[in-house]
Amino acid sequence: MSQGLITLLIGVCVYLWYSRFRHVAMWRKDTTLRDCAFDLAELKLPPGWRAGRDLNESAGIEAVDLRHSRYGMVISESRDDYEGSLDLETYAVGVRESLTSDLRHLTMSGPERLKVDGCDAVQFEFEGVDVVWVRFLFTVVMGRRALHQIVGWSPRSAYSRKAFEELLRGFRERPGPAARPESKPTVANRPRAIGFLRASAKTNSSREVGD
Repeated sequence: MSQGLITLLIGVCVYLWYSRFRHVAMWRKDTTLRDCAFDLAELKLPPGWRAGRDLNESAGIEAVDLRHSRYGMVISESRDDYEGSLDLETYAVGVRESLTSDLRHLTMSGPERLKVDGCDAVQFEFEGVDVVWVRFLFTVVMGRRALHQIVGWSPRSAYSRKAFEELLRGFRERPGPAARPESKPTVANRPRAIGFLRASAKTNSSREVGD
């Protein structure tokens, strides 16, 4: 075998090894998505997840795990836009009803009270039919600055509560001045509706997420 051919084979092997190593390193790299519109939230992605797009026009953060057909997003609304007396569970039920309004054969568990990033939160788990069976883990967090909706969903066959809880643990409210809500709302006191583009296909215990 000629010296030139040996050199070529060694070069090919080094290139293939480097390409594989770079691919693995990219997937293991810590990726944190940030709400660039209002700077209210950020989400550190677990391995296998990456930034998504076009899941919901109101979402400040969108994430996908395409290999497992799992999707996630964060919608954040400043507490300055709501009355100071706003109750977390009342708000959560309102946005949950918006989310589930088009689902048929709806089944649900919750609300469960918990802590996320040190803040009060409520969580629901539900599923229904929207062309196919879809299952959701839906968490609403009352932060110092904003009300955050963290939504994870997938087809029923791809659903993993453990995977979506891991995604939830990466949520953080961005630092900044605390909200100073007025006694009367400055805008219509109604949560943003959640509507998913078709391209993406009762306990009262308390627990802590994000420690």
